[in-house]
Amino acid sequence: MRRRYSFSKVSTYLRCPRLFRFRYVDRAEREHLSLALPMGSAMHDAVQWDVSERQDGREPNEAEMHAVFRELLEARVEITGCPVVGDVAEAIDTAKRMIEAYCAWGRIQDVTLIEGEHMANISHELSLEGRVDFVRDTAESVELVELKTSARAWSPAQAEYSLQAASYSLLSGISQVRYIILTKTKAPKVQELVTVCDQNRTNQLRDTIAEVDTAIQAGAFPRNASPMTCGGCEFRNRCLNSSQPVTRSESVFAGIIN
Repeated sequence: MRRRYSFSKVSTYLRCPRLFRFRYVDRAEREHLSLALPMGSAMHDAVQWDVSERQDGREPNEAEMHAVFRELLEARVEITGCPVVGDVAEAIDTAKRMIEAYCAWGRIQDVTLIEGEHMANISHELSLEGRVDFVRDTAESVELVELKTSARAWSPAQAEYSLQAASYSLLSGISQVRYIILTKTKAPKVQELVTVCDQNRTNQLRDTIAEVDTAIQAGAFPRNASPMTCGGCEFRNRCLNSSQPVTRSESVFAGIIN
């Protein structure tokens, strides 16, 4: 059976192998969920809705975009099945200012594809699968556009060393990736960072996926305990209160990567 990975699964393992185990092997119930996750997803989908509407000849205003965001956020919070950490009313207010900043910036233009699904073979046993947010075609270039929400602005190095950018390039065959970052700061801003992924970067990603897969198949799920990884982890109590070892027989079975 071919083992299928996404950027999210690979990055989760690199962040904390034990988190990967709880999320994708044990499929454990979350203890809680940070509001940042549904908020980011709702903002992404609201912008995607705006792009789609404009492709169909309509021009949604800021209030309409905000209404779509609010509906999506409230629906996502309702179906989480666990406590959500964060103030929904505050998130809705912050999103209003983010949408105002996005519209003032000019919105994403020249889109030829919205959220396309792609797959790339890593080896005869492994594949990478995922979706790209947008493909943008201008007189200067064809590029992938990835929308992000962030508590703060990114540094150029975050885009330059991003495994996600390399994964999009590998999946689509398009080397230039443009990040559009909407900050959740008091005065939200729109930041643009462009990175070009050459063959060397996609080869490094292939190697990383193969190495992660080898560790998973060996049953290697050590904790990566630190304030950064554990502070908001949805399995924190389960993880830190457990001393049970992880064996290969527990971790490797059909469908682990499906």
